[in-house]
Amino acid sequence: MKTTKKNLTALLLFAIIALSSCVNKTPLVQENKIFAGKWVTNDGTWIQIFNDGGGSFEKSNSSVTGGATSITDSTISIGLMGIESTFSINKSPYEENGNLKMELDGNVYIKQ
Repeated sequence: MKTTKKNLTALLLFAIIALSSCVNKTPLVQENKIFAGKWVTNDGTWIQIFNDGGGSFEKSNSSVTGGATSITDSTISIGLMGIESTFSINKSPYEENGNLKMELDGNVYIKQ
């Protein structure tokens, strides 16, 4: 029984790694590179965007690590294997008091 559980756990871990490596990521275009980095709100919600088109986020009811990021003029979407979150861009990145900030879904995110 223990061997079966170990084999099943190993198979599940392999499947997760294999599926996450197959995520179709498109590198950020030059005008979207300003979004790259980790952005955090006062309540601890965060979003991280990578230049290779990958992304992660964590908010109160969901999280994704290693997903694909899509940026349009009005939204940022990060998703992986059916879990996706779309953030409305209220204000694109701007500088205020020496900090780079942006506003998504009415919340101010500060670049770390």
